[in-house]
Amino acid sequence: MKNIVKWVLTVFFATLLSNVNAQSVALNTTGSAADTSAILDIANTAKGVLIPRMTAAQRTAIFTPATGLIVYQTDSPAGFYYNSGTSAAPVWLLIQNSAFLSVTGALTTAAQPNITSVGTLSSLTVSGTLNAATLSVTNITGKLTTAAQPNITSVGLLANLSVNGAISGASITVSGTINATEVNATNINASNNLSGKLTTAAQPNITSLGTLSSLSVSGIISTGDLTASGTITASNLTVTGTIVAGTISGMR
Repeated sequence: MKNIVKWVLTVFFATLLSNVNAQSVALNTTGSAADTSAILDIANTAKGVLIPRMTAAQRTAIFTPATGLIVYQTDSPAGFYYNSGTSAAPVWLLIQNSAFLSVTGALTTAAQPNITSVGTLSSLTVSGTLNAATLSVTNITGKLTTAAQPNITSVGLLANLSVNGAISGASITVSGTINATEVNATNINASNNLSGKLTTAAQPNITSLGTLSSLSVSGIISTGDLTASGTITASNLTVTGTIVAGTISGMR
């Protein structure tokens, strides 16, 4: 009798397991059928599903984890992790919202049209061209090319300044060299060299000059003492003191 019961139960469970393997399974309190696309369809409006919870050390210790295996990590950084690699070479990735707070490392992408603003950057390196309506930075290294920058009202101490057009400013201070076709300024402070054309209505703060290799003035030169190692050319020269020059021409 016992053997008959065992045989009946064996046939029953074998049939049941065969049906389960061939069909979708539904777990719910309403008796609804499972969705045919799911092997397991769980429905409940008051409870959720708990998948295995473990620490990072326990997660990485899983032997040959299947691709797509999901666990919940309880220690930092906590969250759902899935194996995006293979069983032989698992790669665990944290599932998180793409609207993250920070990015660490290098962001490589052809374009990011949805990024409309970023926070304060400690540094920014761009291998190509940086186009922006407004750029606020403490330091700029490299070449700044733009048609106009009316909102730049002051700059720090420049080692060198090279401009192929005109420089106009109330005050210009450079520790190195100014190279420009034309310089228009009320005050210019250059510790080394000033190359190009200086055009200004007056420079009352210039009280002395170094030794000039040559000096050409289209208007009037008025001075107490004038010393030049090269040539002085002027249409009108007025000196109350001493003139020392290699050649003086064009004066009356």
